[in-house]
Amino acid sequence: MKFASLIGVATFSLALLSSVASASIIKYDFTDVSHLGKSDLGRVTSFTEDGLEMTVKAMQRRDGGWKNRGHVIEDGLRRNARGLGVASGQHDNWEIDGSGRREGLKFSFDTEVHLFGIKTWFGDHNDDWNLRVKSDGNWSNIFKDKDVKSFRAGDIKGNQFIVWADAQNDSFSIKKFMVKTKSMVSVPEPGSLALIAFGLAALVTSRKKLV
Repeated sequence: MKFASLIGVATFSLALLSSVASASIIKYDFTDVSHLGKSDLGRVTSFTEDGLEMTVKAMQRRDGGWKNRGHVIEDGLRRNARGLGVASGQHDNWEIDGSGRREGLKFSFDTEVHLFGIKTWFGDHNDDWNLRVKSDGNWSNIFKDKDVKSFRAGDIKGNQFIVWADAQNDSFSIKKFMVKTKSMVSVPEPGSLALIAFGLAALVTSRKKLV
C-alpha cells in the first residue's frame, strides 16, 4: 500500500467522527449577593451564567392573563431567605405572594432548555407554588400547589417558565433556578476508531519498509 493511500485512509477515518449531545447543568444562584437589604432590579432584569442569558420579569395575574407588572426584588438581608421575589406596590413585601393580585416571576431563554430544578424559600409551612411552562409555542400548567422547597424537574422542556403564587397565605422566594442545555461534542464511533487504528498501523509498517 502506498504512503499517500495510507494518508487517505486515516483522513477518511477522521471524517467519520460524529457529534453527540452532552448535557451541561447551568445554575443561577440568587442567594450569592454581596449587598444587605433589598435591591430593586426593575420590572425586567437578566442574569448570565456560562454564556447563557436568562431574562427575569415580575408578573401579575390580570384580566385572565399574565402581565409584566411589579418589580423584581433581590433580597440580601436575611441569610436563609435570600433570593428573588416580587414587589407589586408601595406597601407590598418583596416575596412572591397571592395577597391581592397573584404574583410570579417569568424566566425566559432565547432557546429551549431542560429545567433541572428550582429551590425556593418558604415563609412558613403553609406555603406552596405553581409552575407554568411554554414549549413549542404553547403554554401548559405543569403543577399547582407544590409544597416542597426543592424541586427536581426531570425532563421539562421549554424556553419560558412562570413560577407563581395563587393564595393569600402563599409567600416564598426563588433561591436557585437550574437548567440543562445540550452542547455538541465530537467523539469517534467504534468503526471510525478501528479504521484509524488500521491506518496508523499501516503507516508504521510502511515507514519501517522504507528505512
